[in-house]
Amino acid sequence: MPGRFPKFRNRLGLPALAAILCSLLGASNSRGQLPGGDLSLVPPVTFIEKKEKPALSHIGIGTLDNKRILAPGDRLSFRIAEEGDEPVLVTVTSSGEIDFPYVGRVMASGRTCKAVADEVRRLLEKSFYHSATVGLALETASSLPMGTYFVTGQVMSQGARQIPRDREVTVSEAILEAGGFADFADRRRVHLIRPTAQGKPERFTIDVKAILERGDTRKDMVIQPGDYIVVPERMFNF
Repeated sequence: MPGRFPKFRNRLGLPALAAILCSLLGASNSRGQLPGGDLSLVPPVTFIEKKEKPALSHIGIGTLDNKRILAPGDRLSFRIAEEGDEPVLVTVTSSGEIDFPYVGRVMASGRTCKAVADEVRRLLEKSFYHSATVGLALETASSLPMGTYFVTGQVMSQGARQIPRDREVTVSEAILEAGGFADFADRRRVHLIRPTAQGKPERFTIDVKAILERGDTRKDMVIQPGDYIVVPERMFNF
């Protein structure tokens, strides 16, 4: 008999196997007893239903962050759902790039997770996949400053300054942090010069006098890494 039910023997304990054998041989009586034993001592047989593993493309992809700007030192989890692998950690390097599997280096600093993931997806679909699902999420925020900006011209303290990670800095705040305007500053025509990927910088003129004196913050601008704030001298110093 020991070789007749190898499949059941591997899955069930010996007491449960004895109960099944007695049922097949008609050995149980109306009180549910085995010869020389009580069937109530035999634990019930429990079959656990096997649950299907959910599709990987529905796990952890979610909605990609389209607000927070990435910076050097940020660590992110990255995965391609179609690969079926666990996420891997990637880091924004000091040059602002992330080295992704399959596609290589992609600029991440100054962009959101969604923008970076969209570019990675396009690169994957160009060479490897008909349709790719990319997950990219911030795991550990960098403790490094967001970047550097520069204040020159008619301010009390010129030079490079760091953008803190925990708050935004506007042009008017940058002027105050530089010690305020010098005596001959043109407060109505403060220039913000912003580098672009195309090479030709963008230029903005901001009336900081109106912002500081009248509280008109509508035209104040948030500084980005690499920005130059230039405070010119007034044409007439009286």
